[in-house]
Amino acid sequence: MAIQVTIVGAGPAGLHLASKLSDSGISSLVIEEHAEVGVPVHCSGLISESGCHDLDLKLDGVLLNEIYGADIISPEGTKITVERKRPVAYVVDRELFDKNLYKKAISKDVQVDFNSKLINFTDKNVFYQKDNHGTMVKSKIVVGADGVQSRTRELMNLNAPTHMFVHAYQQMVSGDFDPRKVNVYLCKEAVGFFAWLIPHSKKEADLGIGVTLGNNPKSAFDSFYASKNFDFEKISETSSIIPVGHPLKHVVLSNQLLVGDAAFQTKATTGGGIIFGLRAAETAANAISENLLNSKPLENYEKMLSGLNKELVMHWKIRSYINSLGREKTEKLFQKAKKAGLGEFLTSYGDMDNPTKFVGKIFRKPSMLTLFPEALKFIFS
Repeated sequence: MAIQVTIVGAGPAGLHLASKLSDSGISSLVIEEHAEVGVPVHCSGLISESGCHDLDLKLDGVLLNEIYGADIISPEGTKITVERKRPVAYVVDRELFDKNLYKKAISKDVQVDFNSKLINFTDKNVFYQKDNHGTMVKSKIVVGADGVQSRTRELMNLNAPTHMFVHAYQQMVSGDFDPRKVNVYLCKEAVGFFAWLIPHSKKEADLGIGVTLGNNPKSAFDSFYASKNFDFEKISETSSIIPVGHPLKHVVLSNQLLVGDAAFQTKATTGGGIIFGLRAAETAANAISENLLNSKPLENYEKMLSGLNKELVMHWKIRSYINSLGREKTEKLFQKAKKAGLGEFLTSYGDMDNPTKFVGKIFRKPSMLTLFPEALKFIFS
């Protein structure tokens, strides 16, 4: 069968897209630079319960932990707690999660070429290196699902400035943890971002920090670790680049398009991108199907992303506003928010993926009226 779509990157977005295209009778080739799916792992694997429900994700065999809330801790140690009676998020084994998507894709006759790296593409030809040998495939559409440092995005000349990225360092550690809650630290060491502790169980957790490019994440981690007097045992460590910028407005060029981290379809507040990447993949599958089967413009993909981008833009506005405050103003805002009952408000109305659903409620909640000026600043910025 002739290849109709070449997908660069066998991560969740690329594999999910390939499966969805197969459902429409569209053949695809996925090229992946690594030797297998799911490794190396750079992500904590924290995904929302609502996202899993909406996407009908099956977590059998990959679920590590259920998360019921979070402790959000200010620069000076003030704590706001958000906690519900039902799980709001899940921690999954990212390697197994990706491998499940791979198994689903190949069961639908999707072809995956490992040890393959994109070199270039023309209108209908895709050139890539496979096992150190150059090869070429004809393809009607090329999709960049190749992550934050996307070669496809580079070839499309969609350059991203350095302020749209965060450099993260993370350790898997052993100790004693509350498995029900994530800890978020708005600490001075996390320049432009935050530090986190995500429990995988009572005995193991991911402890990490993110900093803007140009700062050393390992040094920031060591300083943060010492300031909290942690005494954990390191199991493993990893470092990665996270996209935290505004979602790209233009993600289609001729017969090429971007999906997932490559398109900055990630939450700028947290760097999380699994759910949004999968949602975007489904949108891309619809746009590609309409293009190949019904001759509709591929550019419709950008229009179809409007709802998803609305949420991503709000995440970006929140991140930009927090970064603009500085340590002293952040602490003052934090104490003001705690006094106003932000923890209780987020417990009742918070949505970790879709902030537009609860930000507007700030204006209608009497206890939150003291935060009205701050809400206006990032909503209308």
